[in-house]
Amino acid sequence: MIFIHGGGWVRGTLDQYDYICGKLCESGFVVASVDYRLCPEYKYPIPLNDCVDSIKWLLPNINTVIGSSGRTIEHVIVGGDSAGGHLTLSSLLKIIDQDGQLPPQIIGACPIYPVIDPSLSSSTWPVLGKDYRLTENFMRQCWQWFMGNDDLKNDPFVAVCKCDDRLISKLPPTLIITAQFDPLNEEGEKFAEKAFSLGTQTHCIRMMSTIHGFFAQGGPTGSPMHEPYSNLAVQIISEWKSTLLSVKS
Repeated sequence: MIFIHGGGWVRGTLDQYDYICGKLCESGFVVASVDYRLCPEYKYPIPLNDCVDSIKWLLPNINTVIGSSGRTIEHVIVGGDSAGGHLTLSSLLKIIDQDGQLPPQIIGACPIYPVIDPSLSSSTWPVLGKDYRLTENFMRQCWQWFMGNDDLKNDPFVAVCKCDDRLISKLPPTLIITAQFDPLNEEGEKFAEKAFSLGTQTHCIRMMSTIHGFFAQGGPTGSPMHEPYSNLAVQIISEWKSTLLSVKS
């Protein structure tokens, strides 16, 4: 898995995500975690370009990177949470736009409670956008830091919900995980519906009793209440990966 961390494009580090990447490794993945440059110092398209460049570099070099582990990597899933879920989708769509299709090594995409729509027009924001960790005010600020100006709200690699249907239809099998009390859940679920309607093999799972950030907030540096939900999400992703590999074999 090539993993792209969250943090509203403005925060998040490899160290902060080391625990959850370790959990993914324990479930059977080899994980490469992308250290893209952060806003507001580095606005769009720099974070996206960093992720695209990282994916394109890793694919032909990944077996050299992992060295003497004894494993040969033939298949790759790209995934990430929150802003990292946005960059997962926008990176893959950008590569499709540039090259016409994805490299065959990429067999899946796994955005976790992804950020999708800079308009914040979902019906969930008035209900969940105040008292459930991720607030509407903070999300609007993050979008401003990321874009720099409102003229980019219709850019298809910013507002991935507005990306060309032709590109979305070429996404690999996709697993989207959302959280019950996350104002982003409607955005992610609507994107899943759209991808499914365009022929992409799509699964969407809403994790009940969870809030935004639960996936990466378990463990010693997070909150114990998130740990069982985070572990369940890792299990779901691992089982989904096994299904993809069984089809490939």
